[in-house]
Amino acid sequence: MNYIFIDLKQEIQRIGLVKENKLLEIYVDEDNKVNIGEIYRGRVQSVIKGLNSAFVDLGTDKNAYLSFKDVYLQENQDIGEVLVENKEIIVQVEKEGILDKGPKVTNKIEISGVNMVVTPYNKTIRISRKIKDRELIDNLKKIAEKINFRNFGLIFRTSAQEMNLETLENEYVGLVKEFDTIQREKNFLPCPKLIYKELRDWELMILDEYENIDKILVNERNIFEEMKQVLLEKIGDTSKLIFEDYQLEYDENVYPMINKALKRKLSLNSGASLVFDELEALTAIDVNTQAIKKDKSFRKNILKANLDSAKKIAWEIRLRNISGIILIDFINMDRQEDRERVKNTLIAELGKDRIKSFVYDYTKLGLLEMNRTKKRNSLKNTWKPLK
Repeated sequence: MNYIFIDLKQEIQRIGLVKENKLLEIYVDEDNKVNIGEIYRGRVQSVIKGLNSAFVDLGTDKNAYLSFKDVYLQENQDIGEVLVENKEIIVQVEKEGILDKGPKVTNKIEISGVNMVVTPYNKTIRISRKIKDRELIDNLKKIAEKINFRNFGLIFRTSAQEMNLETLENEYVGLVKEFDTIQREKNFLPCPKLIYKELRDWELMILDEYENIDKILVNERNIFEEMKQVLLEKIGDTSKLIFEDYQLEYDENVYPMINKALKRKLSLNSGASLVFDELEALTAIDVNTQAIKKDKSFRKNILKANLDSAKKIAWEIRLRNISGIILIDFINMDRQEDRERVKNTLIAELGKDRIKSFVYDYTKLGLLEMNRTKKRNSLKNTWKPLK
């Protein structure tokens, strides 16, 4: 069974993607949270030239962090002309705040749609990495040339490959209009204020996965109606949307997976165990085993344990939403061919994730280095047990 659930309790939404009865992604969303993609008319609170950064008041609990490199400068324009204390500035949330840190924002606004992202400050035409067919890629680039009357940058999502020219052109026109509306907000009080909310990560996930799921379960009427409007507008179909008294805590298949994903240590059927240590600078994942005997099949069993671990680690990284620098300490392998096989297995499994990951190589200490793009906070930092 493939389904998505939206469970609202105590003003907290828990949204999950389940495929083949396996929980792949879990989102925790609160009404008062600053969300990725939101655009604010903010006020520069302070400029710290030594750190090449500024802090911007969004009217929320914590000031946002703005790096100089994320500020759009016109030709021959100096950063000091744009970032001046108490000056108003339009910014977009790139990353959520975590612990005592505020959200990270950019002045280079992007407007996301179902099939594309319009990037006015980056003129490059980019195609989803999931589209591999050269002919499809070339066709989308030709479409970009036809519809891109404003000479903006474009990122085509995977779903764009199935759309015709008219559909993509209409979406492009709509996104450009939204950008123009945001630009006009520069002249209207008050400040600071939220001026634009695009689809949240979990709403984009629903649109991406709609064709691959059997149903969407929603247990709150207002959210059901909101989701109905989104599906009608973006897809034109609501047949899979079901209003039902779904209770995550009583989902005997899914809820135990969340509890396991919150634990530091996991045991695998292969006899190996995984230990996850999420630190501020990086995440360390340790693969251990004490169940493999040193006999003729020792190498084969070590390889099998590491391959099983690689598959499990990829799933857990996605489910726990671990991001940033990740170091994996697999069980020691003597042969390079075994190390490469484990590495390639991890890369293949990570390819199923909607968030980009880059797997590099083994360090001199034998640790496999990788990086996963950070967007949301990890499950560990967002999950809140109900009272």
